[in-house]
Amino acid sequence: MPRTPSWFNKIEEIKAKIEATTAFAFDRAAISELFNISQRQAANLLDEVGAEKIGGAFIVPRARLLAYLNGRAEESPTRKEQERKVALALKLAEIRAAGPPMRAVRVAQSRPDNPLPAGVSVVGPGELRVVYDSPNAVLGVILGLAELSEINPLAFADSLEYRTPEGEQEE
Repeated sequence: MPRTPSWFNKIEEIKAKIEATTAFAFDRAAISELFNISQRQAANLLDEVGAEKIGGAFIVPRARLLAYLNGRAEESPTRKEQERKVALALKLAEIRAAGPPMRAVRVAQSRPDNPLPAGVSVVGPGELRVVYDSPNAVLGVILGLAELSEINPLAFADSLEYRTPEGEQEE
């Protein structure tokens, strides 16, 4: 969670002080005093608020400073964290309501001369055919292909090569 400014919990008090003054705009010294922060922090705050340079000083109009404070009051880090937790809890409830996760069903190798999992065949250049009977079986085939590519990448690459069936001629 981002660091909360030292003055954050005093926003209402600061707004009351601003509204009680007749000043049209505030410079770095006034911001430092209002917010009870250092001159450097006041300069950073002026930059964040969008102060204007007039002469040699940066000033922020009263209305802009009040609008900034009203906006900051609405974006409370605590409220943001609470909203994030509620959204996370809703997402978890949605996932839990969907039921248990699918499990991959291990699929045996189709033949000793073909390391691809059963139900997988190369039907053309760059084209695989997967035959399955359930979503879990598809996951098993994908798992088998991934394992084969990791365990024996050369056999995996070789097994994906399209071989023209005997009796047919390549174009």
